[in-house]
Amino acid sequence: MRFIQAMPSGDTEAPSAPAGLTAVAVTETTVDLSWTVSTDNTGVTGYDIYNGSTVVGSVNGTTTTFTVTNLTAGTSYTFTVKAKDAAGNSSAANTPLSVTTTIAPSSPNLLLNGGFETYTGSGGVADNWIKSFTAGVTQAFQTVNNPVFEGVQAQKLSGSGLASGDNVKIHQITAIEPNVPYTVSGQFNVDSLTAAKVQLYVDFLDASNAIVGTARAEQLSPTTGYITLEKSGVTPIAAAKAKVYAILRGTGAGGTGSFEVDAMSFTQSPADPQAFNAPHGAAASYVIFRPFWRMPAAFGDNGVSTPFAGWLLGSTHT
Repeated sequence: MRFIQAMPSGDTEAPSAPAGLTAVAVTETTVDLSWTVSTDNTGVTGYDIYNGSTVVGSVNGTTTTFTVTNLTAGTSYTFTVKAKDAAGNSSAANTPLSVTTTIAPSSPNLLLNGGFETYTGSGGVADNWIKSFTAGVTQAFQTVNNPVFEGVQAQKLSGSGLASGDNVKIHQITAIEPNVPYTVSGQFNVDSLTAAKVQLYVDFLDASNAIVGTARAEQLSPTTGYITLEKSGVTPIAAAKAKVYAILRGTGAGGTGSFEVDAMSFTQSPADPQAFNAPHGAAASYVIFRPFWRMPAAFGDNGVSTPFAGWLLGSTHT
């Protein structure tokens, strides 16, 4: 009598885990994911996409992108992808990717590319923003994918060799309405600071570019994640523009530091409706005027975005 050992049959080898999972676009309710192909001894037949532990979609083995939909604005999600083959073998999940969906502002953001999501240049600064620095300091500007507050990209500024008052900064100028409530804010992740501080800063300019007011919020120490720097008030009566900065500023000899900034915003509250008395002899009535806004699409010839469009004539009541 002899014994014959049965050999295992079928494919038992799982595909390799997908690599390079990234979010290539983020909105309030969607995230576009992309990853690199997995390998398998018999061929990858598909990928399953997970939001946490829940499968939210599947694609075939030749597709390495997927759009996750029906998400909630301002919410953090964790995504993974697993590859599978024809025998039903599934790979391990890739390294989890955390993404926070964006938040729609209650009033239009007057800053262009305030989330630093668009970068088509070569100087390390996101589109629509301008960099500057004190001569002689060591500085660096770059767009980064980690850490970010929302979306897929943030702006990083670094500097060293800063004397008191020296700075490394970015700025943008936007047209504004005078004598109207405003809020300027940004999300700041401060990596390191020595004899330096981080500032969210605004110069209010008149039509001749003279400074007619300022506003600022500061962070004096490193943070363990993103924090909000914010300032609210009423724009000066002579203001026509706001020059909004993110700044690394020296406070003493040998200053050094670095930080990431994301979700920069400058908004203005619409003016309250105004009532006017009817001319003498006319029926009692009033006319409501309200501002309407045009989202900025490009800079004008003077380098200023111009989202405020004018005033709308509302209903007449008798």
